[in-house]
Amino acid sequence: MKRIPALPLALLLLLTSCGSTVEVEEAAADTTPVQTETVETERIPALPEDLTFDGTDFNLLSSYYNDYCKITKEEATGEVLNDAIYDMEIRTEERLGVNILEDQREYNEAIRLSESLVAAGDDTYAAMNQLDRFSIDLMVKGYLRPLEDAEHLDLTAPWWHPDVTEEMSLGGNTFYAASASNILMYVDTSAIYINTAMAKNLGVSVDDIYDAVREGTWTQDQMMEYAALAKADLNGDGEMTRDDQWGMMCFDENILGTSLITAGGRKSLDKDADDNLTLLWNDEQYVNLLENAYNIFHHDAVLTEKTASQFRHKATEFAEGRSLFMHGFFMAVDQLEEMEDDYTIVPIPKFDAAQDRYICANYDVMTYIMPKFVSDTELFGAVLEWLSYEGSAQVTDAYIETTMKYKAARDETMAEMVQMCLDASMIDIGGMYCYNWCSYDMLYFNVICGGALNFASYAAAQDKAIGTRLAEIAKAVENVQ
Repeated sequence: MKRIPALPLALLLLLTSCGSTVEVEEAAADTTPVQTETVETERIPALPEDLTFDGTDFNLLSSYYNDYCKITKEEATGEVLNDAIYDMEIRTEERLGVNILEDQREYNEAIRLSESLVAAGDDTYAAMNQLDRFSIDLMVKGYLRPLEDAEHLDLTAPWWHPDVTEEMSLGGNTFYAASASNILMYVDTSAIYINTAMAKNLGVSVDDIYDAVREGTWTQDQMMEYAALAKADLNGDGEMTRDDQWGMMCFDENILGTSLITAGGRKSLDKDADDNLTLLWNDEQYVNLLENAYNIFHHDAVLTEKTASQFRHKATEFAEGRSLFMHGFFMAVDQLEEMEDDYTIVPIPKFDAAQDRYICANYDVMTYIMPKFVSDTELFGAVLEWLSYEGSAQVTDAYIETTMKYKAARDETMAEMVQMCLDASMIDIGGMYCYNWCSYDMLYFNVICGGALNFASYAAAQDKAIGTRLAEIAKAVENVQ
């Protein structure tokens, strides 16, 4: 049965980066002529107007890691985000004359299947959607083609999150591209939640924090000064436990350390002038940022259990009004439905106000890749280009509205801050290309939650293995044909 597009969304917020804007100059009485409106032309994919694939099935092999990995929705339900994603698919199908069919497999199964398809020369699937760090071996083994081989892709367009996509490039080749068609890019962006009711009771001005964010002076030192004000032994037993009041808690504490480092403008791996990976974590500034992150993790106003299992993905203390701040992903908003206090969201603070921008660490980005089983590079490029464009046009605003769905007093300022966080979203390529040594999990278990800071010895012990991995990646890039 032909699917019918959902009704157009009457979104509350008009924040899409590729949307049209109108500027009108007001006429001065009797002297200044009325100025005509000037309209900024909306950027759209540069596809030939007559390009169509005449009902071709576009089979997408998609991996499953969590519920946010899937690209498509089965039907319109009346829920804002669901219907925006559904419309994204339908608009793409109608524009290009294709039927998008998503086959979602567990991520390891998807990898094994893609390898067997390449070996067999089986072109059943037109494209693949895979979690970034789980697809590195596909590139190392020579199973991927660079996306530059596909027609119609414009990876500089906003719907490809160009800063993130460029960060993942290797040797001038793009093997992985982050697309606005997948909401995991939004959901896994980190941010700081603020309990606005508690802030008011403590004499902390949220408006001052907003101003600091806008002025670029929102720093980790400032956050911790506020956090120290909130610490309170509520039951008076002389010990701080989960039942007391805290300055900050963590929705997923194993990402706190690397999130603060990334927010300070450093990463474990960088790239040289030739776009090749280099190890950066022996850099003095990286070490300083790691030490600062370690100290915040162990600060007596910060609730951490030094275990990622029992309390992972929990917002309990914040939702119950017993923590001023919460560090976490945007996905944490799903646990704030019953929260009585109001809240807001701001970017992860800088280490130093002199930094040129905020960086909100993003983890586990879904990316489009082109395994060598792809036979039709024009179909691959055209469909993913238009699908990503529609994702930017349809889904971004819907996601921002959904982010605010449990907030009692929805306001434009919070929407502004949400957009700032999404605009600041960035990955640590060390966690992607060298997960087993440089990732948030490895640094958490081996360094951040330790009783003493032992980074120097940990880093020295990993150098040989990291060097081997970087050499493997470099060789694979050199062999690209």
